[in-house]
Amino acid sequence: MEIGHQENSYSRDNDSSALYLGDGVLFNAGENAIGYFLDSSTSKAKLKQGIKQPNILSEVQLYAAGDISKHGGNLVAESSPSRLKDRIFIAAGSGHIYGISIETKKIVWDFYTGSDLDGSAVISKSGKLFCAIEKQYIQGNGGVLKLNPNKEPNASVEWFLPTGNRRLSSWEGGIIGSVALNDEYNSGEFPALFATNAIDGNLYIGSQDMTTGKKTAVSWRKQSYDTPVIVFKKEIGSSISTPIFTDGNKLISAGYNGVYLFNLNWERAKSGDKNALRNAKGEFYHLKVIESGRFKPGLSFEATPVVWDGIVRICARDGWMYTLG
Repeated sequence: MEIGHQENSYSRDNDSSALYLGDGVLFNAGENAIGYFLDSSTSKAKLKQGIKQPNILSEVQLYAAGDISKHGGNLVAESSPSRLKDRIFIAAGSGHIYGISIETKKIVWDFYTGSDLDGSAVISKSGKLFCAIEKQYIQGNGGVLKLNPNKEPNASVEWFLPTGNRRLSSWEGGIIGSVALNDEYNSGEFPALFATNAIDGNLYIGSQDMTTGKKTAVSWRKQSYDTPVIVFKKEIGSSISTPIFTDGNKLISAGYNGVYLFNLNWERAKSGDKNALRNAKGEFYHLKVIESGRFKPGLSFEATPVVWDGIVRICARDGWMYTLG
C-alpha cells in the first residue's frame, strides 16, 4: 500500500507492523498519522499509481486538530498496534495512546500525554498497557507508564517510572523503544517483570505490579503517580532498542555500546525483605541479575534482538547482522 494522500503529518513513511485481526482484515498505521483497516485479500487488491494496493475498508485519524499547532508536522505514527479483546491500542506521535474499537473502527479510548510516542503499547497477560514515553514537547521526564484500559483514561494510571533526561542526537530523554514483559516465559511461578532501555543510558528491570509507596510528580499530566519497584538498574549506554526476555530466565539488551546478556536468577525471600517481589501465588522472591556476556562494546545497535533456536540475531549500524551463540 502506498501512503500517498496528504495529511498534516510531514511523513509518508511506514515503520509500523501490521496486525491481522481475523476475517480477512488487517490494521496498519502510517507515518501520515492515519490508521488503516485493510482487506488482506490479494485478489481484491487493485492497481493504483502503478502499485498493486489493498482495498482500504476504513481510516482512523491518529491526532486531534489541536495537536497540529503543538507538534507542527511531527504527528508521525511509528509504533505498532496491539490487540486486547475487541480493541486495538496504539501510541501515536501526536501524544495520544488510542483505543480503537474493532467493530466500529472508531476511537473509543484516548489517553493524552502530549509527548512524541515511538514505542508500542505493550499488553500484559493481566490486560494492562505498558507505554514508553519520550521526552519531547513535554516538561519533566519521559519514562514508562502503566495504564488500565478498562478504566476511564484519566483514572487509568497505575504507576509511572520517570527516566533521566539526556540529549542524544535529536532526543532529550525518555524511552524510544518499547517495554518488554516476561509474561511469555513465566507460568506464574516467578514475579511479573518489565524491562526497558532508556536514552539516559540505563537498563531498568522492575515489577509489573508492586509499587514503592512513593509518588512522583508528572508535570505533563499535572498529577502525581505511584512508582514501581525497580530491582535492577545498570548503565549500559543510551539505547533506542527494546530489550527482550527469553528462555532460561535470560534477558538480552542492546544499544549504542554493544549487546549485553543477563541471567535472571530467582531466590526465595520473605514478604518484608527489601525488593522482594510477589508471584501470582503470593510467594516472594529476590531477583539476582548477573551479566553473563557482552558483545562488541562501542558498536552501535538500534535494532531489537531476536532469539531463534538458541541463537541471538541482531543487526548493527555497521550494516552487518550478527548471530551470537
